[in-house]
Amino acid sequence: MSVVRKLPDHVINQIKAGEVVERPSSVVKELLENSIDAGAEEVEIELLDGGRQLIRIVDNGSGMSLEDALMALERHATSKLASVDDLNHISTFGFRGEALPSVAAVSDFTLRTRRSVDSTGIEIHVRDGVKEQEKPCGMAVGTEIIVRDLFVNVPARRKFLRATATELGHILEIIQAMAFAYYRVGLRLSHNGRELLNFSPAQSLSDRFKSILTAEASEYVSIHYEKGSFKLEGFVQKPDLARPVPKHFMTFVNGRLVKDRIVRNGVLSGYTGLAMKGLVPGCVLFVTIDPALVDVNAHPNKTEIRFTDAALVQDLVTIALQSDLRRSTQNQMLSTLPTAETIVRVPPELRRDNWLEDRIGQAQRSHATVATPSAKFTPNAAPLGFASNTSPSFSTRPEVKAEKPLTESLFLAPAGDQKQLLTNVDHPLADALYLGQYKNCYLLFEARGDLLVVDQHAFHERVLFEELSLQIESEAGLARQSLLAPLMVPVPPAVAEVLMDEEKNLLHLGFEVELLANRSVALHSLPTQVDANRAAVLFDDVIARLLAINGFSSADAHPLVQRARRLGQEWLEVGVRPANLTRKELFHLHLATVACHTAVRSGDPMNAELVRRLLMRGVEVDFFAHCPHGRPVWRRWTDSDVAQWFARI
Repeated sequence: MSVVRKLPDHVINQIKAGEVVERPSSVVKELLENSIDAGAEEVEIELLDGGRQLIRIVDNGSGMSLEDALMALERHATSKLASVDDLNHISTFGFRGEALPSVAAVSDFTLRTRRSVDSTGIEIHVRDGVKEQEKPCGMAVGTEIIVRDLFVNVPARRKFLRATATELGHILEIIQAMAFAYYRVGLRLSHNGRELLNFSPAQSLSDRFKSILTAEASEYVSIHYEKGSFKLEGFVQKPDLARPVPKHFMTFVNGRLVKDRIVRNGVLSGYTGLAMKGLVPGCVLFVTIDPALVDVNAHPNKTEIRFTDAALVQDLVTIALQSDLRRSTQNQMLSTLPTAETIVRVPPELRRDNWLEDRIGQAQRSHATVATPSAKFTPNAAPLGFASNTSPSFSTRPEVKAEKPLTESLFLAPAGDQKQLLTNVDHPLADALYLGQYKNCYLLFEARGDLLVVDQHAFHERVLFEELSLQIESEAGLARQSLLAPLMVPVPPAVAEVLMDEEKNLLHLGFEVELLANRSVALHSLPTQVDANRAAVLFDDVIARLLAINGFSSADAHPLVQRARRLGQEWLEVGVRPANLTRKELFHLHLATVACHTAVRSGDPMNAELVRRLLMRGVEVDFFAHCPHGRPVWRRWTDSDVAQWFARI
């Protein structure tokens, strides 16, 4: 007797149903998608016990004839495909012909439908995948599907269902997602006789978004980007509100809700430098692309897809987010500052000739030679560091004697008055009150009635990064300081080869290197802004990044190679492919590190003059709502926010 035998059809149907119908929310998703494919403008969903006992969906779509309704209950019967070529141009939800027969195979299933050309509708009853009854019925144009006792004949699957609240939560997520994607469709949901959702048809995606998220909608920034056949629109959360697990993270491709790592990586990469590592922003994003460039037939549940050119899609998502996020976040920050008419622009030569010098030792500085800087930077420009209490002279303020140390009283109103910065001093917050420094870390201001708290390190880091970015764009690159004695750095052969290839790029970054015969590297100069004590650490950072981009031997156990390996893995985790990084992107990563190590530290005391100069340097910063590593620069609380804390409103 043969031990291999063909399974009965009803068993096959139940097995196949498990690929499509995982839980009640799967049924709701498939049936709701069918309603939208049928052109429905109104859809009503009724549930009992989280969908276990009852799922009823009624729409006003096109309906079906008796012949089509019967065929729709057959496996792999569909109106969406006619040939294999149609798989390359799918623009509908359904196309596999599995949803209705799969649901009918694991429930007590009733289908009622009517077309506008028919005087009556038809009703078909199926139990456990077997048709039991077919009869005419009176009903409005559209389709009604009733699913009772889901998985009643598959106890192994039924026992894995969670609590009613959990299953209901999954259904709510699906309906909410579909409500975003199809804002012109009215959606109503009731559970155990109580209405939970009621979304009227909206005129725009923005209107539907606001109706769903209500007050939370203000936490998001709108996105709109088009390039060729690619289009990205929707909403992303402001960087400072990113969380380890976002409340909403929905991505759609050609109207289909998907869970795709390419789009997700593009989103995370778009927030690089805006949100801190490990935090994920919420989003509701819609990717529109030529259907021929997407394979939606990767999995029966159709939530997994494949792109023909995944790298291009990811890069386009990143570009779109970075453009709109930076602009909107900067505009939000600028809204708390004086208008363009009230900001006095300080000439570059004045701004950059008078900044406080950094902490490079006096003996070393006296022997340092500085390379010819960019045309945007004067040859006698002082280093960009911010640590000393030496006071420069400004023609716009009273002269300060060199032997007298700076005190707050020289730059604030007389004792007893509010601590207001002098109005004849030009700076971005000329109309704000400087309230002081908190914990030697945060600068407090009253700006236009709001309380503004600035992270001194993050802000100074952003300022330095922008100034260094101007230098790096020049032909000479970063200004350099020569070391009295070269710094010797032993390197393995793999690193030595990379340094030979990247010698010009290193010089552009301010590092003059010489490869010695013993495979050591002599470091003769470093960027002017860098403290000599930090030179080795920063140089290691540069080498590790170059190794990650150029490749290395996996067998090499040198610490720099191991560091490069970890760095490459971190990039991949956020969707950055090391081999695709341009030299400009690499330079900016390095500049962010230099700025971080050079900026004033949390815990460093700052008097009013230091604060004034830091703010003046931020006048022309291109983007300063976040530091280059994503840490927020500022927080603002309105007077109503403060009043709420004290129950005054």
